[in-house]
Order: sequence, then C-alpha cells, then structure tokens
Amino acid sequence: MGNIGAMKNNRFEYWLTLEENPEYLEIMTKVEDFIETPGDFDVHVDIIFSQEMYYKLEGRMKEVEWSSVRNFWNNDLHHEKLNAARL
Repeated sequence: MGNIGAMKNNRFEYWLTLEENPEYLEIMTKVEDFIETPGDFDVHVDIIFSQEMYYKLEGRMKEVEWSSVRNFWNNDLHHEKLNAARL
C-alpha cells in the first residue's frame, strides 16, 4: 500500500514492521542507511547541473523577465552537495 496519508510521495518516509517478513525490515533499513550515508553518490550540484546549463537557464529567465538568481547560484547552490540517489 502506498503512503496515502502524507502530502509527499516519499515511499520510504514511513514503513511498517512485518513480524512475518524480517527481510522487509532489513531492506528498509538498508534503504534508509543509503539515503542518510550516500558515500560516492553525494555529488556537487554543478556535476549534475553544469555552469553551461545555468547560463542557458539564466538566458531563458531573462527572456520572461524573471529576477536573477546568479548570486544564489554562484555563492551557494553550485557548491552544495546532492545525494544523487535521491534524484
């Protein structure tokens, strides 16, 4: 059964413990561990979304007269890490 009680679609946000199926708890624990400790899957944003891609986005934003996010991109976002497994 899917998670129908929450607004998010995160299937791993809640889970049940099934006494008759201990493998289920083992799998869910491994999924949680992987999300919390991604190891090599924890990559910088600019590996996934390149500077060239940003410039293209920025150009389109200018076309529709949206405010610039260049400072946020340069000073914060592209230095951040993302867990690629979450994408």
